[in-house]
Formats: sequence, C-alpha cells, structure tokens
Amino acid sequence: MKQLKHIGEGYHGTSPDGSLVFAKPGDVVEVCDEKAAQLLSDFPKEWETVVTHVEEKSDEKAAAKKEGKGKK
Repeated sequence: MKQLKHIGEGYHGTSPDGSLVFAKPGDVVEVCDEKAAQLLSDFPKEWETVVTHVEEKSDEKAAAKKEGKGKK
C-alpha cells in the first residue's frame, strides 16, 4: 500500500480490488501499489507520493554513535 497526495482538481475511480478512490485537492489516500503506479503514470501532475519518516532501529542508532555518525 502507498499513500498519495492529490494535487489536482479532484479524482474518483476504482482500484483493481474494486474499492473506490475519491480525492479532493490536498487529500491523502492510501491505495494498492498497482493503483499508485497507474495514478502516477496516467496523472503525473495531479499526484505525489507521500514519504513518511521511519524511525531508525535502536541497534542502528547505537552502531552509528559507535562509528561517530550519531548526534552528539
């Protein structure tokens, strides 16, 4: 699943699984990977991918600090 932000004038359609997709300008919707690829391909100026920050695992933080790459 991917999250997309609609930056166009509005959208309504269906996903491959039959679910409906409705979006007003500024809405963020969650769609399957296949639908996301289709929307980004067919309407590249109307959709953008929402990137969410994923927290580093504590082991990765400890390793980074050990190597001197962490925050001081």
